[in-house]
Amino acid sequence: MNATDGKYIIIHEWMNQLGLSANEKIALALVYGYTIKEGVSCVKNACLEEWVGCTRKTANNTMDSLEEKGLIIRGQEIVNGKVANTYKLGEEKLQS
Repeated sequence: MNATDGKYIIIHEWMNQLGLSANEKIALALVYGYTIKEGVSCVKNACLEEWVGCTRKTANNTMDSLEEKGLIIRGQEIVNGKVANTYKLGEEKLQS
């Protein structure tokens, strides 16, 4: 997915209540959109870099921050023969 292929994200009102940075809101909205539709998200750093307009390091730091806050849960799986990060919503944290 890239930002110019007609896809979009929704930043829900409840996301504004979490005290997140703009980068974190965009990243959470990407993960949220995929997990609601498919149960798990394989948002790549390149995708986050494109949507946010940030560096790979910033993308990594953003995902690390969301994980530390309990808003996402990171896992790994093999995708096309390569290890890829997967993300689920931190349901317990999001419900509080």
